[in-house]
Amino acid sequence: MLQPLSAFNLKQNEKKYVQDDFVVDKHPIGNGRTGLVFKAIIKRENKKVALKVMSKDTIVTLNIERQVLKEIIIQASLNHINILELVACFEDRTRLFLILELANGGSIRTKMKIKAQPLKEEQVALYVYQIADALSYLHSFNIIHRDLKPDNILIHYSNDSILHNKIYKYGVIKLADFGFSCQLKNKRQKRSTFCGTVDYMPPEIINQIPYDCNVDLWCLGIVIFELLVGFPPFTDDTQERIFDQIKELNFHFPKTVSIQAQELILKLCSRTANERISAEDVKSHPWVQQFL
Repeated sequence: MLQPLSAFNLKQNEKKYVQDDFVVDKHPIGNGRTGLVFKAIIKRENKKVALKVMSKDTIVTLNIERQVLKEIIIQASLNHINILELVACFEDRTRLFLILELANGGSIRTKMKIKAQPLKEEQVALYVYQIADALSYLHSFNIIHRDLKPDNILIHYSNDSILHNKIYKYGVIKLADFGFSCQLKNKRQKRSTFCGTVDYMPPEIINQIPYDCNVDLWCLGIVIFELLVGFPPFTDDTQERIFDQIKELNFHFPKTVSIQAQELILKLCSRTANERISAEDVKSHPWVQQFL
């Protein structure tokens, strides 16, 4: 049985909404296991948002009630320019509705498909600074995202004068989809849940070794490689072969990737989790700093 959202003391429950408060676009801009995401306008505020609509029956059938509620509670607690804001949430008898900040540039995955080529190093470095800033914020609260990949990294373009900063030259990054996220009780606690996306899974999850926030840093290294090269470093026909490549750290850099970028990726994709550099160290890495 799914607990009602009103049982949680979330600031996002303070404003009351119903489905009729929205003009909703017919065509979804995203889809997942539990439902769809649509562009929408809140009528009384004339505000553009993303509306995530989730089926309660599907959530119960998949036995992911706790996971969904955890996603909502974690995202509701976050306040960072590079993390997609959960504006409000409400429900009816059969569905949950999450009102989310609308990132008008779509995902980095979509951007790469449109360009049909890797992004240039300056653009990647400025995105990486923002992603690392978001991860540093999450990790300061012992929150692990656990599914960092181009699909879950959105871009927003804004005319806001506050954003007239070189860091936002190619748009403002918005880290999204906290469906696999979790919060540790303290910095010593570890998790052992097998989750994530195959191409981005770190060796400790594959080997079922207890892990912490460092798994996000591995994923960041994979994301940097993919943005610079056009595809992730570990690819094959089967999950087993990909996992073998990851465990052996078997990948090669094309000549187009600069030495400094290679060095950063290797510092993030260390086989041993405690050898990976932190998100704060990523922000201050020479490869990133040269473009700021």
